[in-house]
Amino acid sequence: MESLRETIRFTNLAARLGVHAALVLTPFYYGGKMTSEALIKYFTKLADNSDIPILIYNVPKFTHINIKSDVVEVLSRYPNIIGMKDSLGDVPQLATFKRVIPDDFNLLVGTASAWYPALALGIKGAILALANCNPEECVDVKEEFDKENWKKSREIYQRIFPINTAVTGIYGIAGLKYACDLLGHKGGSVRSPLLPLKEEEKNKIKEVLKQALVL
Repeated sequence: MESLRETIRFTNLAARLGVHAALVLTPFYYGGKMTSEALIKYFTKLADNSDIPILIYNVPKFTHINIKSDVVEVLSRYPNIIGMKDSLGDVPQLATFKRVIPDDFNLLVGTASAWYPALALGIKGAILALANCNPEECVDVKEEFDKENWKKSREIYQRIFPINTAVTGIYGIAGLKYACDLLGHKGGSVRSPLLPLKEEEKNKIKEVLKQALVL
């Protein structure tokens, strides 16, 4: 939520319903005022008043706010802030985050476009939109990497990379849902104001999936 008070209220409501942790988006409406100081105060006050652990959600594509490493360095050491999902996909920034955080802070990559590079940096986990339609391949990248089959891991990553570009970058939620439908995962329709895909767009997604050898 845009206000700290409402974020605390909503987070603790979720806690009472049994939620184990909260992934909290950066406030963004007053973007020009979302300085490092403002973000640190927002998340530390939230952590102080939350009944469950907090994870930071950095997704500049939608918020136009990018959390800087000085903020991450402070928040990663603050009680009740246990991790961060970084969806920017900027590998140098991920490397910087990894350098400034303690070992027990759960840094998660939030886009499949950075999945293999993130593993190479020592990041252990991810929350990926692509995993909705291609969960097996997303898991295979990590399992092969963990077995030190780095070439095979990289080959799978490269093969599915165009799917991620299509369903998260070009065609968005409608594209992701359609890919899920094609691959047997029941994506369903989008909600207004998002629009369904045109037939031409559907055909392009089918072709991407075929080229990636998943359809």
